[in-house]
Amino acid sequence: MTEGTFALVEILHGNDAWLPAYDDDDFCLCFKWSRPAKLSTRSQATIEWRIPQSVTLGIYRIICTVGISKRREMQRKSMALQQQQLQQQQLPENAANALE
Repeated sequence: MTEGTFALVEILHGNDAWLPAYDDDDFCLCFKWSRPAKLSTRSQATIEWRIPQSVTLGIYRIICTVGISKRREMQRKSMALQQQQLQQQQLPENAANALE
């Protein structure tokens, strides 16, 4: 497995642990990326897994790792904004309690 992985196939180990089985360095897994138009801001990704005959029986999932760091950053910003809004809502309540 390499650092620059775009696609990953994981196998379920036990009840809740997912372990990497294949990535896009393996010949059986192919990540295809394209744009619908030359100047489009949108893109399309297709992941194709040709299951090897030697595959271990089990439950698998396919993961697209592109954009994960960006999503995490957006989630952190969203959580920070939610906390800020919650604090602002609590300020008037605290001020009213202090006046009583």
